Formats: sequence, structure tokens, C-alpha cells
Amino acid sequence: MDASEFPYRSVRRTLLAWFKKNARDYPWRKTGNWFHLTMAEMMLRRTRADQAARVYAKFTSRFTTAQSAQANREEVLAILAPLGLKWRTKQILETIDYLKDTYKTRKPSANDDLTRIPGVGEYSNAMIRNRLYGERLPALDSNMARLICRISGKKFTQESRRNRFVSDVAHSLVQTKHSRDLNLAVLDYCALVCKPTRPLCGQCKLISKCKYGATSYRP
Repeated sequence: MDASEFPYRSVRRTLLAWFKKNARDYPWRKTGNWFHLTMAEMMLRRTRADQAARVYAKFTSRFTTAQSAQANREEVLAILAPLGLKWRTKQILETIDYLKDTYKTRKPSANDDLTRIPGVGEYSNAMIRNRLYGERLPALDSNMARLICRISGKKFTQESRRNRFVSDVAHSLVQTKHSRDLNLAVLDYCALVCKPTRPLCGQCKLISKCKYGATSYRP
């Protein structure tokens, strides 16, 4: 299968329909506060969403801007402590400093390069730009790469998200006015159905389109 043969329309339609009924409910998915949205992306790195949600709730109830967080660094450290990973806590403090010094009270514009923010890579950049500006960028991580590889019958590795085929498919897949929901749908679907190990192929709405399922699933 090459990128032009991928069943984009049916995969989009199926995932969005599933997401409408099964979306996980997290507070950062509803916020309009760009600072909170950026902080959520930092907190979610290598951390389960349910654990991050508790810390996020406490953090956002106390701090609404980078300025308020920067002025209370010790309290920020105390709130972030349950997340563990000292390198990530240090990075969040660097992110807060950067946001305060660079943007002060203004929201970043669509022309700003958000990957210059400490800790914001291509995945977080896509998630933030989806929410703030409605840009049609794929949140391409191992979850999306795994889903694409399984559907197309390609071998999946942790490096697959850097593969040209996977990247091309991911960019084409999110070319819809519902691109943000589609990114979230892939994330939730891969957490609940198309799991890294022991995927629930018997419950998969994409099984008829999936080459992995055709060869690996036995009812």
C-alpha cells in the first residue's frame, strides 16, 4: 500500500463516529486558556493522563498565567511533585520563564514558532495549534504511527513516526475541519482499542480496513 491507497475517508468517518461516543473527558480538552493548554502538554509527557489530570486541576486552579506561576516557583514545584521526573519539572519551569519573558500577557499568534518554547516538540505543537488556531496538523506520535502501520500492513517500530510514508498519511488524514477531534480520536482509540500489546481487534471498528487485523485476528 502506498499513501494514495490509504482509506482516508472511511478511517476518518469511523474514528470520528467512535470518538463522539467514547471520548475520554479531560479538562485540558475544554480550556481556552493557552497557558493552561501548554502546561497540559508538558505534564502529559511520559505520564498517564489520569495522573496528570489531578495535578493539572490543582495547578490551573492556582495559576492562570505564566506571570503568576513564575512569581510562585516554590508552590509550582510543590504542585508538580506528584508527577515525578525531575528533568520534566525543570523543563516546565523553563517553559514558564520563556512564556512570561516572550509573550508576557499576550497569546502567541499563529505566526509564532511554538517549537521554540522549551519542551514543545512537533507533537505538542500540533495539539496546541489545533486548539488555538484550528490548524490541520497531525499529532504524530507512536500511537498514530502504530495505527497507520497496522491499517496499511507496514511493520511498526518506535521509529515509524519518522517514516516518510507514515508522515504523509498522517498529514493527509487530518485534512478535515474536524482535525483536532481526529487527533484526539486517534489518541483515545489507541489507548482503549488499538493498544500497543493485545489490541482489541474483536471490538475494532476499523477491522475491515486493517491489514494487521486481517492477518492477526482470529475470532
